[in-house]
Order: sequence, then structure tokens, then C-alpha cells
Amino acid sequence: NAVWCSSSRGVHSSPSSSQQEQQQQQQRILPRDALAGQPTHFTHPNVLGLDELAPSLHISEFQARRRNLARLMPPGSIAIIPAASLAYVTGVIPYPYRQDADFLYLTGLQQQSVAILQTDGSAGYSYQLYVPSPDPEKERWDGAWVGQQAAQQVFKADEVYSIHELPARVQQLATSANAVLFDFDRHNSYQFQALRQSLHDAIGRGKTMPLKPHMHRLRWVKSPGELALMRSSAGIAAQAMRRCMALSHAGVHEQLLATQFECGVKLAGASRLAYPVVAGGGADACTIHYSRNDKQVDGGQVLLMDAGCEYHGYVSDVTRTWPVNGRYTAEQRQVYNIVLEVRRRCLEAAVPGNTLGKVHQLSVQLLSEGLRDLGLLPRATLADFQKGLYRDFYCHSVGHYLGMDVHDTNTVGPHRTLEPGVVMAIEPGLYIPDHPQFGAYAGIGVRIEDDVLVTHSEAEVRGQRMLPRMLVHGKPSVKRCACQLFAGTFSWVAARCQCVTSASLLHCRMCLCHLCYAPAMEQVSVATGMGRRPQPVLAGYVKTLGTSMQTYVQPPSPSRCATRHPVARLSDASTAAHPLSERNLHC
Repeated sequence: NAVWCSSSRGVHSSPSSSQQEQQQQQQRILPRDALAGQPTHFTHPNVLGLDELAPSLHISEFQARRRNLARLMPPGSIAIIPAASLAYVTGVIPYPYRQDADFLYLTGLQQQSVAILQTDGSAGYSYQLYVPSPDPEKERWDGAWVGQQAAQQVFKADEVYSIHELPARVQQLATSANAVLFDFDRHNSYQFQALRQSLHDAIGRGKTMPLKPHMHRLRWVKSPGELALMRSSAGIAAQAMRRCMALSHAGVHEQLLATQFECGVKLAGASRLAYPVVAGGGADACTIHYSRNDKQVDGGQVLLMDAGCEYHGYVSDVTRTWPVNGRYTAEQRQVYNIVLEVRRRCLEAAVPGNTLGKVHQLSVQLLSEGLRDLGLLPRATLADFQKGLYRDFYCHSVGHYLGMDVHDTNTVGPHRTLEPGVVMAIEPGLYIPDHPQFGAYAGIGVRIEDDVLVTHSEAEVRGQRMLPRMLVHGKPSVKRCACQLFAGTFSWVAARCQCVTSASLLHCRMCLCHLCYAPAMEQVSVATGMGRRPQPVLAGYVKTLGTSMQTYVQPPSPSRCATRHPVARLSDASTAAHPLSERNLHC
């Protein structure tokens, strides 16, 4: 029931044995009640700063959130916020735990507890936390959770009680309160049945009211710390999706790309997917929430990927549509360019003073014009499409708010005036039914989705530099990977090479090998000066075999002409610009 923790931190050069013994003597044992049950600065100083409960989120921000909620509550009322309960795959096998967004927003706790805010007649309030009692046998299996001392010192609760005291305490507080704020539609929340039973008398007296509208009002506009986490989440998702683009080729399997995305975001630090990956090829791109991902995608078909991740409680939601063989057909390009233009106009409209509802109306108008121009229904007029015919080709809203949930703060509604600090997903799309009457357009589905921050002047797209811009003509600028470790073709990042003025040093983002490529000669220079088959000039690449990864480093001599390229480090490729030319794929 205790954990060893060092009482001093710092870097020392070659400590003597006596110094090591002294440091060991300075170690202390934290009692069970002092355990936080989740990462803190004390246990994870490489992740969290002093008094941070999440990266960029100081404990003072959570205290400010509770104060803001107390100001919205009626005087002399209580708000009850339970954590999420565990969900089980089967028997005693749980799904990975995900905290309730409102509870996490107010407390910073990633564990099961119940929080209560109680306001007095003035502007004051008290913060009570009800935590599970220690259970040594259960902790042998699941690990220790937050103790009462940590609840006060780490999470700054004014009063801490055992969860066993919750029913009696809630009944007592509800009797004396002027109002009780609690969401009765959260049937799967922690201790829901006990709370509902304790509030039986308050329900009969008409004291209860929903808490969710107040919470969504607070969560709607993001703080600078929240925006930093959302930038990271969007950047991680964009990076992983770009890798999926590079892996695409005729015959690629949808599941391979979906798995590659999940692997990419988790390796980059995301805790989980924001929702199941949609990787629909061919006509399945027209299925909005397609998630089977169980087939190969033929050359000549486009693949629609809708995916996002969760990073320290904040999610991203990105969609791109691209041809797996690198070339759009004429009809695919027409549909894509219509959606791309609608996306551009909608981003221009995402400014303070406008509403999400008006942005949706704009998308309907522009997509209706595009449908008319395509001539899919020759007898239909623009007015026919705008009156509702467009729904056969565009059946969802242009966007939704984004934050701690994918469809965040849904009680705010689409008609509230946008403010700086609001983040939303903008996702226009066109889906042509797979029916013979639409000819070559049948089964083409295109959606482009960005995570957008409303600022004082214009919309800012999260992770914009991470994804390529647009495919206008032909194939992307790709060369086959020189080391041949991966099937398919990959794009290269150009950087000036020191050996030939007309050449560029190209980085393969998949295997991290480096080539000297002369565009005018359309060939790759090799170290031996012989042959035209692409071969690695510089080592310093990562070779992946099964689940093992080996790094081979053989830097060339910078003094010799044939190998006078800059000595490449593995970090060079990871910090370079995106591998696909900005002319070739849409950002």
C-alpha cells in the first residue's frame, strides 16, 4: 500500500557510492492516502509540469472552471457530477477506461469518483470529492487509486469523503438545497442508481434541474491550454493520415490503412482513437459511418478516411479522400473540386458573428450549385436541389463543435453566434449513389474535414501544414522507396543537396533513407556512379522486420564528392516538411 518516491531530483555527474547511499536514505515512502492514482508531476516530470494535471493545464485552471460553474448555479444549490463507470467486454474484462468529459473538465481526475459543488448565498462555494475506500485485495489486481490525502493536496478538494458516505450525504445536502443540478440521462455514470435513489425526495419537490447546459456553456470556448492540446491532437491525426496516404496503392486493404492510422497516433502519444476509423474505398465512401474496413481497394477508386485521436482528453476529427493509385478520374476530380471549393468558402465563413447553422446553409447552397453543374439529374433545377433534393447527395450537417468529445457541447446548438476560441469540425461532402443512372459518377463519395479554430480575424485550421493541399492533375510526385522495404511508392521531401546544384536531397518518410535526386536527369545518383536503379546513398535508415526494428548508421565521408551529401540523422526526416508536394494533395 505504498510506493517508493525520491525526495530529490536533479542530474549529478558520477555520484560516489556515499552520495548514492545518502540519496537512498533520503527516499521516503508515500502512505496509501497520498497516492494520486494517476500521473502527476511527482511521478511523471517528463510529461507534467509542477501542479499540472494534464500538459498545459495547471491546477489553477480547474479551480477557475469550478468557480465559473458556481457563478452559473442558483444560490444555495448543489451540483452533482459523477465520473464515468467502467464498461466491460465480457465478465470481468473491462474496456479501457474513458472519463466523463464534464467530470474531467472540473476535476482533472481520470478515476472513478463523485464531485459535488455546493454554493452558499454569496459568491462562495465548496468542492467535495467522494473517493473509493482503500481495498488491498482489489488493488492487487487493478492498482491503487486516489487516496483522501491526494484528493486534497493534488486535486484541491475542500472536503473528502468515502464513497460509502455518498447516499446519506447527498440526501442531506439535497434536503437543505434550493436546487439540485444533476443529469438524470447519464444512466451509465458511476454510482448513478445510488444517486437517483438519494434524490427521490428532491425530484418529488421539483428541485432538480439539468446540469449539462451549464457545463456545455463553459466548455464551448476553449482556453489557451486546451487549444494547445487540441493542436497536438490534430497534428498527431494529420501526421498519421499522411502516412496512410503514402502507403496507398492499387489493391491496398482498408484494414491495413485503418490499423496504420491507429498505430501512428498511439506511437505519437495519443491515448486512443476518438472513434472507429472509417476507411471506405469505392462506393463505400458514400457510407457516412462505414467501419467494416474489410476489403481491398482497386486502382481507379478513391478511399475516404475519417479518423481522429484523443490526446490527454481532447479529440481531433479529420477526413480526407484520395485515389489509392495516385490519379483521379475526370469524374472523381470534378466531384472533389466541388467539395474542395465548398470547404474553402465555409472556412471563410467560420468567423465571429456568424453561426454554424449559417455555414451549413452556405454549404447547401454551394453543393446544390455543384450538383446542378454535374448534371446528375438533368430535369432538376437549382431550386429543386435547395428545397431538399440535395439530401440524396449530402445527408449530414456541415460541421459540429469539437473538444473533449467528438460531437462536443451538443446543447449549445448551431444557431449560437460564434466566438473566438470555439473549435469545430467543418466537413462538406458529396456522395453519389452507386446507381447506373449516374453513369461514371456512380459510387463516388468525397468528404473533406478540418478541425477549425475561430479566431478574431479568420478561421485557423488545426494541423493544416501536416496534410497535403490538393490533387489537381495526375499523380503525386512519388518515387519508389529505394530500400524496397515497403511495397508501393512513397513521396519525398526535397532539401538542397551540397554536391550538385541541380539536385536535391530527398528523404523517404517511411524508411528514412536518403537519396540524391537530380530532377533534370530524372535519375537517382548512386554512390558508385553506376546503374540507374534507385539505391540508398546514405545509410542512417530504419529497417523494419516483423515486430523488431534495427537501426543501421553508416555516415559517408563529407570530404569526398560522391558522398558529399550532408550527414543525415534520423531526426532530419522527422523534422522536414510534409513529403507530398503542396501542389498534389489537398490540405
